[in-house]
Amino acid sequence: MTVEHRAAPGLDDIEIELADDGKGTALRLRQVDAAEAAPEPETPERRILKALAEAGTPLSQRQIRERAATRHKTVGAVLKKLVREGRVRHDAEGHYSLAADQADNAAPADNGSRPGNARFPVPGSAHP
Repeated sequence: MTVEHRAAPGLDDIEIELADDGKGTALRLRQVDAAEAAPEPETPERRILKALAEAGTPLSQRQIRERAATRHKTVGAVLKKLVREGRVRHDAEGHYSLAADQADNAAPADNGSRPGNARFPVPGSAHP
C-alpha cells in the first residue's frame, strides 16, 4: 500500500494486451521494447535552466514558472539552489538570468560534460 499526495502525478499508463499462452486467453502486461520506451522526463532544474538559456533578457520568477511549467514552490527552491551554486544570477529588480559562465555552457557537450567546467585545476593554469 502506498500513500500519494493528491497533487502528485499519477502513474504512467499501463498497457495490457490479450494473449494466448497455451493455457487460454488472458490479459497480460504488454512488454515494451527499449526502443519504444519513452525518454526520461526533464527535471525541474533542467527546465528552469532551459527557460533562462532561451530567454533574451532576465526573467521574473513568475515568467520562469510559466516557461518551465513548474510549480511556484519548486521554482523558488530550485532558483535558490542555483543562485547559491553561482549558476544563476539574481539582480536587484528580482529577475534571474544565467551566470555569465553558465550562458556559454548552457548545452552539454556531446560527451555529456560541460566544457569549461573542470573539476580539478590544471597545473600551471591561471585559474586557482
